Amino acid sequence: MTVSVCVINMDVDVDRLDHMREQLARLDLSWKRFPAIVGCNLPANLRAVFPSVNEGPLTAGEIGCYASHLQVLEMIAAAEEGDVFCVMEDDLKLSKELADLFKNIKKLPSDWEIIRLSNSPKSGWLKRVNLNGVGDVVSYWRIPTLAGAYLINRSGARKILAKPGKRLRAIDDDLRRDWQFGIKTYGILPPPVATASFKSSIDSIAARPQETKTRRFRSTYRESVVGIHARLNEFGISGAISCIAQGLSLRLKRKLVRS
Repeated sequence: MTVSVCVINMDVDVDRLDHMREQLARLDLSWKRFPAIVGCNLPANLRAVFPSVNEGPLTAGEIGCYASHLQVLEMIAAAEEGDVFCVMEDDLKLSKELADLFKNIKKLPSDWEIIRLSNSPKSGWLKRVNLNGVGDVVSYWRIPTLAGAYLINRSGARKILAKPGKRLRAIDDDLRRDWQFGIKTYGILPPPVATASFKSSIDSIAARPQETKTRRFRSTYRESVVGIHARLNEFGISGAISCIAQGLSLRLKRKLVRS
């Protein structure tokens, strides 16, 4: 089973594209570039998905980033059953373990729909499957931030696209709330992908007026309760206690490192 790699890249970011070309060539991975969407110039089919930049909680850069992922997911949603895709942004460092993971796709849990690849969690997790030489497949108590790289299949893409209403969070923040999509999420630890040092292109694109720049969509009480309920259903009481204890331990270690 092969993995199709999709790299999202803005036309102006030639240096980033060269960087990704070098990274992927080193791992002998074939790939396809997808031109990123500029948030102030959305295609007609995505204009109704996002609120106005001046009125909503997202910057034009965040809208463009989210819209770019949705455009790639539309292609994936129309793919053949069983096809696997790796969606990547263009500011990544790829490890050898990523190529090894691609060779072990059949060992992933049968119900997976998205596999997060590009960040370590700050809270607890449960190990599900060990992939020898690659790492562990885990379930996160709280999914990490950053959507720089993830594996996804047709079912996962369709569920993300089917979510009703406007998108009010950045994509990495939205995908952390997997219960709102009904999508089965796992991760790989240690992550086979890290973020490279590039100046953010998103932050430089048509920022909102100053008076609305710091607005953010806040979770409602109902959303928080739904999220906790979903986690308890997935992990059970003992699993939840284990993850919470693990998260507290990680938080303590971070505090000790900073002190």
